[in-house]
Formats: sequence, structure tokens, C-alpha cells
Amino acid sequence: MRSIILFVVGCLLIDAPVRAQTGGPVVGVPYQRIFGNAGDGFANVFRFKEGTLPPGLSFSTDNLGSISGTPTQAGTFSFLLERQSCGFGSGSGCAFMDEPVSIVVRPPCAALSKTELLFDLNGGTGEASITAEPGCEWALSKESASAAGLPDLPFWLHVSWSYTMGRSATLQYRADPSTYGRSTTVVAGDHPITISERRTARTFDDVPPSSDFFDAINLMRQRHITLGCSATPALFCPEQATTRGQAAALIIRALFPDGNFSFSPQPYFIDVSASHPLFPYIQKLREMNITAGCSAVEFCPDRVLTRAQAAVFLVLAKFGTGAFSYTAAPWFTDVQPSNPAFIYVQKLFDLGITHGCDAGLYCPDSDTARQQMAVLLMRGLFDQAVP
Repeated sequence: MRSIILFVVGCLLIDAPVRAQTGGPVVGVPYQRIFGNAGDGFANVFRFKEGTLPPGLSFSTDNLGSISGTPTQAGTFSFLLERQSCGFGSGSGCAFMDEPVSIVVRPPCAALSKTELLFDLNGGTGEASITAEPGCEWALSKESASAAGLPDLPFWLHVSWSYTMGRSATLQYRADPSTYGRSTTVVAGDHPITISERRTARTFDDVPPSSDFFDAINLMRQRHITLGCSATPALFCPEQATTRGQAAALIIRALFPDGNFSFSPQPYFIDVSASHPLFPYIQKLREMNITAGCSAVEFCPDRVLTRAQAAVFLVLAKFGTGAFSYTAAPWFTDVQPSNPAFIYVQKLFDLGITHGCDAGLYCPDSDTARQQMAVLLMRGLFDQAVP
């Protein structure tokens, strides 16, 4: 029995009943076909002999011979494979024969409304719509597969679909809950669609799973480092700038998760009195030599934290005041060795904690958004590989 990778295709015809497509690769859609098999007392191994493969597909002798890739050109392509059939029994020999193959790659004839669906750790449901040309038979990855070529749906993802009037169809995807993040790319309406579950459950109304900062913010909440900017509704205010006072609280809560830490009752800064709500955190930040303030006697708790200051705070929180190694050649054109924050920004990049604000830039004087601070904290102090 020949081993193959399977898919099911749907059909969207104008004024015609739904029928199954016969299969075959589509331009822009990942495709794989395995030719060899081991069964019925024979091992069949295929090797490419001559001819033209569809552009974007390549032949491999792995898994007894297969073609795979993403076709880039429509058309009919013919080539010749050599099949070697060898018996398993004693005295069995091998037979060689040529097997011609013709593959028709068709252009996509349907449009997909989305290329990505994102869920949190609890899974959920999502929709994508397909608009097809008249007579179009569009490809669809499905759980119960019956034809060759497309990737199947994974066990945790389910799909159903319904047809509406005209040329439209609606796909409904359901993702099972998970205990970890996962992602897959399948095919719908002649196009790849990526469906992912994030590593965490949603905790703030203004931080959807589509946010690049989703997991970092939720991990901070799970560790009781932040309560957000509003309890009702539950908001994080991800794009608001982080103040120096807020940064002090976040860092100290991260370093002392049980909330037990000592600090001097005598204020170090004239603008942060003992009655200030962030007084304990700012005092501790000063005692750990993570900050010396914004002047000799002030901390400026309400001043926005710059990206350069965030680098200094995080590296000192992680390594203390001792010496640390860093790359001498500047990673960013806007942070040269003469910049007071140079060694700290270099270290952040060396550790993979930051990649800058743009190609070759760190933007040291820009504000540090609350969502950016979440990523820096989770990467820097917890080695969490969040985006």
C-alpha cells in the first residue's frame, strides 16, 4: 500500500451542488507527495530520472522518494521516475522500471479573508471566509483526509464550513484548550492559514491574543508583578509610557515575588516621601544601587522612563553593580560608546533581550511603553522566550 500525505478538498460552484475536487497542487500552497512504500512483500523505492519538476517543488530520496515544497508556477509538468521493487523473501531480487509522472499545478481561484487566527491558551473558535471564482474547486485541509498533497489538521484543531449564496463560504475553526503554546499552518481556500494558541490565557481586555506582547503581559500578571492600569474593566494600558516610579515597582516585585524586602524608612529622595505609594520600591531600588535618581536628591517618579534608562535598570537588576562583559563594537548606530548607557544597551542585545526599535537603531531617548517593559522584564529577569 503506497504511503501518502492526505487532504480533503471542498468545492464552490455557482448554481451547482458541492462536489469533491480530484486533488493536486496549487500555486502558493505547501504540497507533498510520497511515492515509495513498503508493503505487500515488496519495498518500492523511487528515484528521479529525468524531466521537469514544477518550480518550487524538489525531489528527495528520503522516505522512499517524495516531492515537496510550495509550487510557484501553474502548468502541467512531466518527469520520469525509476522505481526499484525488491522482495523481502529469501532469494528475492529487485526489479527496475520507469514510471512517468505528470503533475498539474493550478492557479489559486479563491480568496481567503484571513491568513492567521490567534487564540489564547483556552482555545476557542474563529472564522475565515472564502470567496471563489465561478467553477472554482478550492483546497481545504481537514481532519479526515482522503487525497494527496495538503497538510492535515492537527488533533487539536477542528473545522466545519457552510456555503452561502453566490461565491462565498464560511469556515469555522475550533481550537482545543492547551497547557502550552502551539501553532500550525494548514490550507483553506487555496491559501495557507496559520492558526496559533498563545502560551497564556487572556487577563486584560485591551491585550488580545493578536498582540505581540500578549504572553509577556499575561506572564507578568501571573507572577503578580502587575495588576494593570484598571481593575474594572481589566486593562493594562499597553501603549502608555512607563514612568520611572512604575518601573521601580515592577522591577522590585519581580526580584522579590513574595513581597518581603527591607528598606530604609528614611527617604533617599526629596520628591518621594514616605507617604508616596511607590516609596518602598524606590527606596529598595536605591539601596540595591540600581538607581542613583535623576539628580543628586531627586528620583523623578512621574517622569517617563526612556529606553536607555530601562536598559540600565534591567542590567543592574540582573547583574548587580559588578563588572560584566559586553560586545565592544556598537550594535546600534544611535548608541555609541560615548553614550552613558552604552554598556547596558550592548548587554541587552548580547543577551537577546532587545533587538532595538528599528533596523540598526535602539531609540535610547524614546519612551518605554508598558508593553515593551513587560517583554524586557520577562526576558531579562526570567529568561522567558517571549516575542
